[in-house]
Amino acid sequence: MKNFDFVICGNNTGALVSAIELAKKHSVAIINPSTNWGGHFSGLPINGESFDIGMNFFEFTTFHKSSNDIMSYNPSVRNDSARFFKLVEEYAASRVDYVEVDDIKVLAYGIYAKDIIMANSLDILKKLPVEIIQKIKSEVEYILKNGNKTLHASQKKINEKLFLNTSYYEVSVANHGMTFHELFVEPFCKKTFNISSKDCPALLHRIAWTPLFYPETILKGLNGEDNLAPTLFHYPKKGYFSAFTESLLTEIKANKNITILPYKINYLKKLDIYELTFDEEIIMSKKIVWCNDLLTLLQTTKADLFEYSFQKASVTLAFCFVDKSNIKKEFSSLYVCDKSTPVYRITNQEYSAKKTGENLTKLVLEFNFDVLNEFSLDSDEKIIKGINNFLIQNDIVNTTLNASDITIKTLKNAINIPTLYNFNNFEKLAKLTRNLLPEVELVGPASGFVSTSFNDQIVQALKIGKKYN
Repeated sequence: MKNFDFVICGNNTGALVSAIELAKKHSVAIINPSTNWGGHFSGLPINGESFDIGMNFFEFTTFHKSSNDIMSYNPSVRNDSARFFKLVEEYAASRVDYVEVDDIKVLAYGIYAKDIIMANSLDILKKLPVEIIQKIKSEVEYILKNGNKTLHASQKKINEKLFLNTSYYEVSVANHGMTFHELFVEPFCKKTFNISSKDCPALLHRIAWTPLFYPETILKGLNGEDNLAPTLFHYPKKGYFSAFTESLLTEIKANKNITILPYKINYLKKLDIYELTFDEEIIMSKKIVWCNDLLTLLQTTKADLFEYSFQKASVTLAFCFVDKSNIKKEFSSLYVCDKSTPVYRITNQEYSAKKTGENLTKLVLEFNFDVLNEFSLDSDEKIIKGINNFLIQNDIVNTTLNASDITIKTLKNAINIPTLYNFNNFEKLAKLTRNLLPEVELVGPASGFVSTSFNDQIVQALKIGKKYN
């Protein structure tokens, strides 16, 4: 029987960083029955090359006041990790070389512009047809004179309960107007999660990746004032995001205080210390760091659980090798709001990394699996044909790609959909976990419904390291 100071259950970024931090003073075991390390940020090997699982960038810029008091981090507070982005940046910089990402763009109404979805640029508002500009402007001006002040976007921080129980549709229209909403918000929400913005609580709009601007900000953008501070992103120089995960895993394998155990947990119970039972053996630990989902944790305790379920989205990805000379329009990542296509985002990994000497570039296209089916793209052959039509029609490539250069993969039930149903179910599981296992440290998907991002996982792991070292 083996004994450890800490057992970390999981394979995501938070698990890896927790292991490194705790191993500075403690013996640590990481339990991971799979060969995957890094979770969503692990990437996938395709024909010997590392592809990202969609767009994965470092984000270090924020409107929040910076803090070094990491013990004050609260995973239940939406976007609380933003206070510690400087710490995340320092940690990332110590493990991997990266560059600032250029040219994040959006495609909407057939127009290319600086991105309004994630990068918060208002550039596209100046490029829309005059009649659309006038329509958005009149709606926003009406909102500023007669709108519902309690739903103003500035109130989100003040009254989170209201914004949790009010749909993103209602709040978006109350701030953006219907024309802006139907042009940017609704199609993107539909294409990413196959839900209406009416089904997404306004508080969770960033989980759906979509923006919420002040009406005053929209009006300034329409008048040619793009005065928002730019949102900056960074990307590993190696040309794939899992370079960061590789660095962590190399460090872990070289650390004598860390043991990797490829086991599946059958049973977990708390005596004076924790006892974990596997097919192969039993191990003991003073402390557990749980980095998987809460339902799996509770199942290992043999708790008497009633039926829990979560609404999930399946993601389909197209990994494309493209001759660099065939690239007609360059961008690091392109957010696609146009309703005419199911693709919602494309990322160019080589361009993101500013790799100029490569003959081939890797494009990753992202789709919601169910939305693809609604477009009757229900086979790899049809998806590939649809991809080529989209890339040619939108001047992204000069000539069609060969089918042999495109690999299609679907990740079934990969993402929790940002609905009130899912949020409430998570809160019930969290309460049950706190009652049954109050001393277990929770990281990543177990920590909170709004705190599963890359930055959250790094902050959570650094907090655990400080707490116990």
